[in-house]
Amino acid sequence: MAEITQYKCDGCGAIKGEANHWWLASNLSGSLAIAPWDGGWAVDRAQHYCGAACVHKALDAFMGAK
Repeated sequence: MAEITQYKCDGCGAIKGEANHWWLASNLSGSLAIAPWDGGWAVDRAQHYCGAACVHKALDAFMGAK
């Protein structure tokens, strides 16, 4: 039986559904990379966000930490 991976928004805790349009973010060498959801990248140290509002909060936090 295949393992089902469940993703949770790192911003608000929402659980990803099949048809959601989520975003991924990764802090790469001091830069924040944001990209549309990609199942292959989702499991590789990325942060998961359920939508623009949570991505904006993460971006604000990243910019405030610099």
